[in-house]
Amino acid sequence: MKTNLIYNRLSSFYDTVFETLLEEGLNAACSKIPSHSKVLELGIGSGGSLSHYNSNIHLTAVEISSEMLKQAREKAKQRSDLDIEFILGDATHTPINDKTFDFVVSFSVITVVDRPDRLVEEALRLCRPGGSIMIIGVHKRSGLIGQILSYALDPLSRISLGFTTRLNQDIYSNYQDHLKSIEFVPTNHLGSASLSDLVILTKK
Repeated sequence: MKTNLIYNRLSSFYDTVFETLLEEGLNAACSKIPSHSKVLELGIGSGGSLSHYNSNIHLTAVEISSEMLKQAREKAKQRSDLDIEFILGDATHTPINDKTFDFVVSFSVITVVDRPDRLVEEALRLCRPGGSIMIIGVHKRSGLIGQILSYALDPLSRISLGFTTRLNQDIYSNYQDHLKSIEFVPTNHLGSASLSDLVILTKK
């Protein structure tokens, strides 16, 4: 699969490039998850999120890239206070039962998958009623300059890093009937500019 091949290729230097860029968003999201919560992470990548979780989390982590998953397993050895189950598989189609988790999270994955709508639908399926879904992604920016940058950077980011910069925020409003609220929090700042958004969806 395309996503698998791209991230197997990037696995050797992914942390070096992205760890600092994504830290703010990971801190913001993981700080909202209390200890003893049951959490699903769709697309854990190389495991960069593991150091940000509170202790005593029950975490199920899905990842499509076998090379990324190897790195995540290594990082997990430093978090003996977490109960972690790893699954090699597609984040948009998992073998997990409905309504299983208090929190479903996905960090910098929604702009990578071919069908971002299916990622949102899978998160909704797996989150319990009243639970929260937190997604970090690069969405199409507002304003003339932001839109120009989104369109200009998209071909390069697709080819080299496998993600789009043109995902529309309206994708989440398509599921309004299943949600109590939708919140956008700009995050991963470079100076005053945010590179991405933390989207918090509260399920009915």
